[in-house]
Order: sequence, then C-alpha cells, then structure tokens
Amino acid sequence: ANLKKDILLIDADTNSFYVSDKDKATELLFGDAGSASILSYNENAEQIDFCFFTDAEKRDALTMPGFGFKQPLSNDSLIYKTFEDGSIRRDIDMFMDGENVFN
Repeated sequence: ANLKKDILLIDADTNSFYVSDKDKATELLFGDAGSASILSYNENAEQIDFCFFTDAEKRDALTMPGFGFKQPLSNDSLIYKTFEDGSIRRDIDMFMDGENVFN
C-alpha cells in the first residue's frame, strides 16, 4: 500500500507468560516490554526494504518444548517438573541452554 500518512507503530512482548518463576536460569533474563514509535511520512525519503530471516540451526538452545504445532497443549504440559540441571519448569515454559545461547 502506498500510504502517505504518519503511522503509530505499537509492539509488545509478554515473555513472562512463558517463563517459569521457579526457573532461575530464565526468570531474571526475560521480562515484558512494550514500545511505541511514530513513523512520519516523508515524500523525499528513499524506499526502505526489510527482510527478516530466522536461522533455526540452534533452535533447541532457546525453545518452549511443550508448546506449538509439534507438541499440542495437554494437561501434562502444565505440570512442573525438575530437570537434570536443577531447573523447575513446565513443558510450556521457555527453556534456555545458556552456554549455547552465549556461544
């Protein structure tokens, strides 16, 4: 569309919904956020193109293993479990392999 107007762009992220408050590896790192930006129309501005790509090669380093199309939500997804690394979370909570994310 060729709109010649100013635009208010609003974005929000509610990561706390997907982070276990019992998992100290992720709780302190992921919070909720929001932003609002005004994009002003400028007749003399050059065209800006955006292209967003995702590299899923290391997707297991930061994932929600029991949520989504591959793993439909179930009653078992809502049960807190203790994992080998000492973290306590549900399958629907975000899992982070900190060392892999850092690397």
